[in-house]
Amino acid sequence: MSSHEAKSKADDHAITRVAVCGEVSAGKSTVLNALLRDWLLPDNLGAPVRAAATVRWRAQAGIDATYPDQSQRDIPVQGASDALRGAEDISVWTARRHLRRFVLQEVPFTTAEDLTDAQFEAVRASDVLVWVTIASQAWRLTERKILDELRDARPSMAILAISRADKLRTDADRADLMDRVKRETSDYFDDATFIFGARSGLRKASRSRPAWQGTGGADLADKLEACRRRLEEGSSPRGGSTPSDDRAEGSGLSLAPAEILAAQMPRQATQKADEAAIGVFRTRRAVAAPVSEAGTGRAPHLADPGATSPHAPTAKRGRRLNLWIPEIEKSPGSTHDHSSI
Repeated sequence: MSSHEAKSKADDHAITRVAVCGEVSAGKSTVLNALLRDWLLPDNLGAPVRAAATVRWRAQAGIDATYPDQSQRDIPVQGASDALRGAEDISVWTARRHLRRFVLQEVPFTTAEDLTDAQFEAVRASDVLVWVTIASQAWRLTERKILDELRDARPSMAILAISRADKLRTDADRADLMDRVKRETSDYFDDATFIFGARSGLRKASRSRPAWQGTGGADLADKLEACRRRLEEGSSPRGGSTPSDDRAEGSGLSLAPAEILAAQMPRQATQKADEAAIGVFRTRRAVAAPVSEAGTGRAPHLADPGATSPHAPTAKRGRRLNLWIPEIEKSPGSTHDHSSI
């Protein structure tokens, strides 16, 4: 095998796993659409079934969907958003080159008290977490409580995506919001970006890079690529490493102290958890109905800093959640490319 062929094969396996998380109706589908440069995934507002989508790369774009009656369909990319309404599982295959080395898994959350084992494992199996918050209600206490519960499972790199930024009236409103979010979330996220979710803008983004930049999707893609490169280099921004120029310039986010990372699970220790998660999510998994927790309902470690991890064997299980993490092998990647095929 030539060195070029070996490098190409390595590139194909250099996959970074991204968990796109947030509360119900926070705008996770919009964030995925912004990364996909098109309005493909429908929102779940008022939908009886809330599908969690997975986005992966392949040369031939397409969408596979499974519906509650277990029927499976190949959905044309054109007009996909309407055809996908009511789907139970959605797999999007994208030919966008900037997503070639990523797998994006949507992970919906309700409350900190209803976290499930499946949600813990989906987050633990990821390399980067993207948390989606709504601009009009950005960074609520309920969101912080969920992330505090997940603190032992969260990856060392995280980005805050502020959805529906176009609903804010002025640039000054957005600037004020970003300043506040940066002050309040530096212990949780390495960077933050706005996402503008107007359908017209997302549709134009498929044909125009300036239009894509206008959605915020290009900036988020750049931030994900910066995370991927740091993973290759073995560095971690919140662990005290010097951030690369493409992240530090204009981000305005202070780095969390090394003690924050020390509370996280080390990357070396996640290998077994990753392998377990791959087994859990290779097929759809139904989780039992929620069991209420005795006492105040607060997370154990929020009420008592010395309490055990919320993911102890006694952790309660929540409502049904279908997730899938593909079995993949990670090895060094190569140059970032924003062009499309």
